[in-house]
Amino acid sequence: MATNTQTGSQLVAALENVWNAIQANHPEIPDVVIITGSGRGNMSLVWGHYGHDFWVNGRFRVSPDGTVERDRKPELFVSGETLGVGAEKTLQTLLHEATHALAAVRGIKDTSRQNRYHNNRFRGLAEELGLEYAADRPHKVLGFSSVTITDETREAYSGVIEALDAAIALTMDLPEWARITGLGGTNPPTGGGWGVDGGDAGRVKRPTTRKPGGLIKATCSCGRNIRVARSTLNVAPITCGECGGDFTVDA
Repeated sequence: MATNTQTGSQLVAALENVWNAIQANHPEIPDVVIITGSGRGNMSLVWGHYGHDFWVNGRFRVSPDGTVERDRKPELFVSGETLGVGAEKTLQTLLHEATHALAAVRGIKDTSRQNRYHNNRFRGLAEELGLEYAADRPHKVLGFSSVTITDETREAYSGVIEALDAAIALTMDLPEWARITGLGGTNPPTGGGWGVDGGDAGRVKRPTTRKPGGLIKATCSCGRNIRVARSTLNVAPITCGECGGDFTVDA
């Protein structure tokens, strides 16, 4: 595999090699269309995303009964910020997204609450792919989302990690707030990090700021307002029971 990746196509090829390695160990994992780019949102950072049947093959397929069908493929998005954290983090994110892919193939509902909450079925599939959930109990909002790579999996994919590390020369910097809060460390949240999962858009929520003391005003897009401590919002988003959106604070 080429090293010192300097083009987008080479970068995608390097990610495809990682996905192929995962497929070799888990043949049920489907082919995907891999894309990359910035994971920055207005108030969030996306590590990775799996979207089932997002892409359609341009060629038509006619079934024996004359029905015209289109061949569909899933999408795998890996942010440049994830690559910037390193090859092991990138592999961990791909394994997280592969867990969602495996759930889709097997017809297993592994998330709920607008795809935020990763249930125990997700955890079981993640363990099958070599990830583990280290906390004592599931997160109130995200469930078992923050799975991490095990020592055994790290060893099994050591060659893959080494090759990907050699191939990554193009990355995107973490935003300053993510570096300050330590989210770009050796073990930041995985593909299903803090925030909303769009099957799976793992978002790390940007910390809010306010004057010392008192509560800050958080607003939902539907118009509802609440007063909340900044530390509470820093832990996880607060979901509106009226519309299902998140309460946010202007930076």
